[in-house]
Amino acid sequence: MCRNSYHLEVLQYFANRPNDLLVVNFIRDPEAANKIANFLGRKGNYENPYTRSTKKTREKGQLINSEIIEAALRRLSVDETEWKYDLYFPSLTASDQPCDTSLMG
Repeated sequence: MCRNSYHLEVLQYFANRPNDLLVVNFIRDPEAANKIANFLGRKGNYENPYTRSTKKTREKGQLINSEIIEAALRRLSVDETEWKYDLYFPSLTASDQPCDTSLMG
């Protein structure tokens, strides 16, 4: 929940400065390297240099641990429509749990 709040604060901070923040999912987005290069003013066509998945971590195109992740999201009562989000889950922003902000910068 704390991570969720922090990411929401970052998004709100940059809301009026969209050219100053780049958010990419380097694992899921095959265009991530190009997006990062373009954001940094580099021209060209770049490929993501590696993927974290291997034959051992993938099965029929799905991460083997996806069942564990889905079980955790269910325990947190995160709506399935939010599972694709990378930064925060709107349904968790109203959490009453206190956050330790000492690690947030």
